[in-house]
Amino acid sequence: MTKINSKDLEKKIDDRLQKPFFTDMLILAAATGTDHFKYKKKIKELAIFIREKLQERNLIKKLKYRPKEFWNFKGKKNIYNIDGGQLSLSVTGAAALGLRVGVYKVRPGEKSDQREDSDESTTLTANLIDKATSHYEQEDDTFMLEYNKMLTGTRMIMETAEVVKQIAAKGKWKAKPTTNDIIYLHGPIVYEATMYHLATEERKNSRDRGVENEMPPYKEEFCKKILTHQNNKSLKKEDRYFIPLYVEITNQIKKSKIPVYGVVERSGGLSSPGPVTRAVLGELYHIKSQPNARPGYSDDPRLAHLTNSWKIRKAGDRTVHDQLFKEFTQRPISDAVLFDLILDEGEYIQPIQIVKNPEQKWPRSCMPLHKIMPEPYITFLKVSELKRPIKIETLNILKSYDDDIDFTYHSTKLLPEYCFPLGLNIVDKMTKVPSWMRNSMRNEYQRLILKKTIETGNKEYVSMALKSLFSGRKGWNRP
Repeated sequence: MTKINSKDLEKKIDDRLQKPFFTDMLILAAATGTDHFKYKKKIKELAIFIREKLQERNLIKKLKYRPKEFWNFKGKKNIYNIDGGQLSLSVTGAAALGLRVGVYKVRPGEKSDQREDSDESTTLTANLIDKATSHYEQEDDTFMLEYNKMLTGTRMIMETAEVVKQIAAKGKWKAKPTTNDIIYLHGPIVYEATMYHLATEERKNSRDRGVENEMPPYKEEFCKKILTHQNNKSLKKEDRYFIPLYVEITNQIKKSKIPVYGVVERSGGLSSPGPVTRAVLGELYHIKSQPNARPGYSDDPRLAHLTNSWKIRKAGDRTVHDQLFKEFTQRPISDAVLFDLILDEGEYIQPIQIVKNPEQKWPRSCMPLHKIMPEPYITFLKVSELKRPIKIETLNILKSYDDDIDFTYHSTKLLPEYCFPLGLNIVDKMTKVPSWMRNSMRNEYQRLILKKTIETGNKEYVSMALKSLFSGRKGWNRP
């Protein structure tokens, strides 16, 4: 790739610092009493430094946008797009009815009616938890928090399990995907598992008290439904919690030779440096343990055993690494912001492996599983100057990796000003409950409640109904 000279790079970063979404970082800096000019100057210095170190080691790859030449697959490549959602209605006090995972399969260049197809699977929330073997109780005030967290974790399990099902051709389509195909998942492949395994209050205090209150186990029928590769095998209770299921499913994905990628359109996170930036610093300076470990805990031993994804010359000694780490911790700059500053359109970094499940946060009861929990390789791909880079995760770096990222890049270009793979955008809409259905049900529900309330003739009841059903309304307006 063509090297960018220092003056051009500095000008590009100056221009990017004027983007509207960078204003949020300046506001956060002002709230902490940081001088704006010093803050921007230091951020620019850090961005230029990281860019130059990566570029010197050929760790930034460049793609060329060539749509006429690129889209010539002639139906010989299958793209599976997977996303999940909740079956819920916009009704006050209504809980989610179920969870749904959709699959959209498309063959670019196919001219027949076999070009695209879709499938979906649905599970009612009432069929998730095994109440017979669970003594899990929760106060009313925190129940919804745990319930929503449980639904999110369940959706994640169902989505990753759908990947395994498609790889084994145990869904709608009987032909197995090949190494020429691609499976996309909307969102990360690996999450921080502990937060979906332990109850909220117990997770905060479990280390101090030496106890762990786990979320309730899943029903055996649900587990058999998602673990299609186990051929209806019965599971013990201890195998039907979130972490055991998640470890089992992600390891099945890792064992496969089919390209599987999780794509994140909006990469958040408040930590600075972010997990990818931490890993980049570690690789550049050949340091597998991170400084400033959490008080009372040693550095995560998993860092020393990760596959070394970058075989590069050392950028400096430990003191330089620690100083850079300190500079990042003193200024709020997330991974997405940093790589937005240093990447040009069509560029992505060499994939790097990170730790998403550190040992100190892992439940003691699941510690044997911690050794086999796979960790992802991550890259950031910049599709447009108008949008932040998208984050792409995978559990294996296959020979097709660069070609697959090229496909992802061209697929995102099919959606002007959105910058996200077209197939994932389609399946995202498929798995959501249509707004016309949610709104019509909500309106009918509100109409019925108001009618019954007005019939009571009690003005206080009417006022309370209006305030609860219509957010922001403070009183009654006469027609």
